[in-house]
Amino acid sequence: METIQEFITRCMPQYQEDLVSLVTIQSISAQAAHRDDLQKVATRTVELLREAGASAQVLQNDTFPVAVGVITVSDDAPWVTIYNHLDVQPAAEPQWNSNPFEPVLSEEGIQARGATDDKGPMLSIVYAVRYLKETGQLPVNVQFVLESEEESGSKHFGNFLDKYTPILHKPDSILVSDTIFDGDDPAVTFQLRGLTMGIIELKVGEAGVHSGILGGLARNPLATLTRAIATCIDDGGKVLVPGFYDGVQAPTEQEKRIIDEVAARKNFGRIRSDTGFEEFYTEDPREAEMRTNYLPTLEIHGYEPEASGTKISGYAKAHFSMRLVAGQDPSDLGRKLQDHLRRTHPKITVHIAEGSTAVKTDLDNPFMERARQAYVPAFGRPAVFVATGGTIGAFPPMQRTWPGVPIVMLAQSLMSDGYHAPNENFKWQQARRGIETIATYLRSIGDLKTA
Repeated sequence: METIQEFITRCMPQYQEDLVSLVTIQSISAQAAHRDDLQKVATRTVELLREAGASAQVLQNDTFPVAVGVITVSDDAPWVTIYNHLDVQPAAEPQWNSNPFEPVLSEEGIQARGATDDKGPMLSIVYAVRYLKETGQLPVNVQFVLESEEESGSKHFGNFLDKYTPILHKPDSILVSDTIFDGDDPAVTFQLRGLTMGIIELKVGEAGVHSGILGGLARNPLATLTRAIATCIDDGGKVLVPGFYDGVQAPTEQEKRIIDEVAARKNFGRIRSDTGFEEFYTEDPREAEMRTNYLPTLEIHGYEPEASGTKISGYAKAHFSMRLVAGQDPSDLGRKLQDHLRRTHPKITVHIAEGSTAVKTDLDNPFMERARQAYVPAFGRPAVFVATGGTIGAFPPMQRTWPGVPIVMLAQSLMSDGYHAPNENFKWQQARRGIETIATYLRSIGDLKTA
């Protein structure tokens, strides 16, 4: 029987070709001009699922298609739903040193938008399943659910589950590979923060005016809004909105041990090198871990309108996001933020989009330890458990549809891969080891059922 290493060596050239075929598709979910590309990437993915031995089809979900594939090995075998996403972030940054949708291949890896987030890791799972299917070692029934709206918040994914639940199988576990390593250490994520995004707006006039006419008299909405926002966060990065930290739970003893372990490995020089960011609120490793993964945040991402000569605009807008932890409600935080901002100006309004709540998987769940140990053959050591500060919007609707089903997140990507950044890339070594790790994990859970 062909070993997993022999399979990877034989199939790696095809893996690379398949990944190129995916990343050349500009599947940008946030831009209506690329709706056809979402259909294209879903169709191409269905072809790859069929090549792996799955019965597959594209299911329509408003304008965000979902590639669904099923492999049934036995009526008695447990079901695993494999969730990942096919859409990508926009790639308009001038720092790209190549066309983001014309992949650059090297001996080390591939550079392209979507290479590591999330087309490369998704393809590694497909190849792992393909290997187990071809060699008769697949002990679980597999259901691929690969959506195309994750980068836009998965707002319609709950509708998809409601619509297609009758034809979907309730899983015993959910497998996802859309997270990153902890430095050089393979990681299994047990906790994600929630997310809500919105706009803070102040309107003081119907139209803008020339600063040579009313400058010094007209209340400048940009100046007023920025002054109000400046009262929300102190110089140390603490959010000053009253009640912002209400509901935040202290870490458990088990989580405290994990925080200490992660903090002991934290390398600020490495973080600076990987991200290109220079200034931090703290360089205390434990506090940094709490801030990035266990506490809520308020971040400002940009202002409107853009500069226009010497015009004083009649309005100002600020785009913001809040990362939430367990026990917090997006709407409640939005109201608290607006109440605070109106202390500066009574007309400031906060508009909040529908948000996602935080997600947590019990560390004592048997799937988690199997996942941790699955990294040993490929990486020589088990994974570490980590909390992650990001958000996957599809998780709350999956938890509502399939309550009690554990979500297991096995990382393949590295921080240096450039999630959402210019020159995003994915290393071939990570792909090879990812295929082996996923195959090891799936082989190990054939005896685990939750239903």
